[in-house]
Amino acid sequence: MIVEIKTPNQGSQSDLWKSVERNTLPDHYMAQVQHQLFVMECFAGGWGDVPDIEVGSEQWLAIRRTLKMASETPSLLGLSPWKPKTPLQLYKVKTGEDIVVVNQAMRDGNKFEARARELLERDLHNQFPPAFMTGDDYFAASLDGWDGDHDVTAVFCVYCKHNDCIVHMPVELDGDWSERIVKAWDKFWPSYIASVPPSPIDGDYQKVKNNDLEEWSYLHEQYREFSEIAKNADDAKKSLKEKLSKLVGNKSSAGIGYQYTVFHKKGSIDYKKIVDEHLSLPDQELEQYRKPSSTQNRISGTGENNND
Repeated sequence: MIVEIKTPNQGSQSDLWKSVERNTLPDHYMAQVQHQLFVMECFAGGWGDVPDIEVGSEQWLAIRRTLKMASETPSLLGLSPWKPKTPLQLYKVKTGEDIVVVNQAMRDGNKFEARARELLERDLHNQFPPAFMTGDDYFAASLDGWDGDHDVTAVFCVYCKHNDCIVHMPVELDGDWSERIVKAWDKFWPSYIASVPPSPIDGDYQKVKNNDLEEWSYLHEQYREFSEIAKNADDAKKSLKEKLSKLVGNKSSAGIGYQYTVFHKKGSIDYKKIVDEHLSLPDQELEQYRKPSSTQNRISGTGENNND
């Protein structure tokens, strides 16, 4: 059995406490616990380990960046109410480009976790020391408690610092959640390993300053106008080229200083097909031959809402 402990500032008056009393969990917490249970299932099946790493140590901080951590899953699924909230924000935190500032809630978690665990151990007549557990395919979890057994079950515990009491509920592994979690990490992980940031989604875009909106709108309208001109020009060029070809029967022709040339070009070699048919290299090994990524941009939108 594994344990997850939360210490909301409002304690027994918090929405989380009341939710656990009703035997329900908010999705962002359920995603984290289901990830932990998935790791526990891997470990129980012989596909994991419990390395001797102290949670919170420099070694722990370093190894987290090489693993798919349970606390990160809500961000990947777009469920986290706190930073990081999106896959791109998670990417920046895992790569060290950005940091998560420690707040009071985090400090309370560290301060009161041991007391909450003590009360839970008293309630359940069991011992739940903290543990760091790895599963299959780089999945891992920092557990607030684990009884050392192989039961794939969890207890979600909420502590009230004001009254020094707890409420807790059981959580079972859910296959639908596991599938959803694995799918999200499968989408994120290859790009993360290749140092390619995910594309931004809602929540990643900065707001244009109010005093810049007029110029912002003007530049976008200009871009759209010239894009349309360029498209029309390309269409016109294609049409004229077809007419010239028809006029001379698609034969190389010249007259009054103009030329129409018919030439042949070899097809490019399909190196991906060579690899697939003759080398049988998996995609993971092909990644080492990929050229460095580049930062690009695109401009989009209809201008219907300047606040977006």
